[in-house]
Amino acid sequence: GVHRRFDPVAGRIVNCQFGFSLFLSLDGMSVPVDWRLVLPESWSADPALRRRARISPDVAHQTPESLVLDLVDSIAARTSAARVPVVADLSRLGAAAPLIGMLGRRGHDFLVSVPPTLPVCAAGPGHGAEPARAAAHTASAGDLARRGNTSHPYAAPLTGPAARPQPLRIRSALVRVPGADLAAPGGQQTYRLFGERRPGPGTRGASGAVWLTNMSRHPMDDLLRLVRQSGRAAATSAALADDFGLLDFEGRSFPGWHHHMTLMSAAYAYKALPALRQRYAPSGVPHSA
Repeated sequence: GVHRRFDPVAGRIVNCQFGFSLFLSLDGMSVPVDWRLVLPESWSADPALRRRARISPDVAHQTPESLVLDLVDSIAARTSAARVPVVADLSRLGAAAPLIGMLGRRGHDFLVSVPPTLPVCAAGPGHGAEPARAAAHTASAGDLARRGNTSHPYAAPLTGPAARPQPLRIRSALVRVPGADLAAPGGQQTYRLFGERRPGPGTRGASGAVWLTNMSRHPMDDLLRLVRQSGRAAATSAALADDFGLLDFEGRSFPGWHHHMTLMSAAYAYKALPALRQRYAPSGVPHSA
């Protein structure tokens, strides 16, 4: 799966593998439970490369968006518990709008970080125009987050750890996303869009991530708690890279990559389990491994 692609973090084209991970988050802890590796068409369509890398015949090229949806569907199919909200970073995906629509149509509550350039149009009171007319008044998600018509004061960072709480202001607006709900029953879905706004000179508008959710009736405090889960998953990814071998795979096979990710995830979960056992143990009941 190694190929050349533009890395927005590095700001340049690099030779790399590109994958997605799924984390389960509980009480401030995020544990990796599933992985998907992107196989470009140059890999999936080459019989010699497939044989050399032991790629199963049933594995085909999938877009990044379809791999994300596959991850979410796979965990939903393996549990009988109520579906939990999906919190995801889609800010680097070019086809974020169709994926947003597919998550909603599958019945998932979600909160996703979207590209600031994502086209959206205002919805809610005063914006009740029919879809064709509203589509002519689209704006970027970043711009509309800066101009949000609802303000929410908050005394903590929106993303990432901080030495002390900072006064923030969250701007939000109800929006529709062209291209997300073309096949949705009952017309286009309304979402809540919001972004962080820091007070002080030189901080006009949304200065952090731009978030979109179909949980538009939930209190903003609940949504921000979910945003912080995203930050914990990012911290777990950094720990996986530094201490558990995320970046140390040197094999040449498709099954080998998955074995490596599975063992690394198991090692991380093993380290995390004592804290979970202690937190949820009945008082006075000893534990054995």
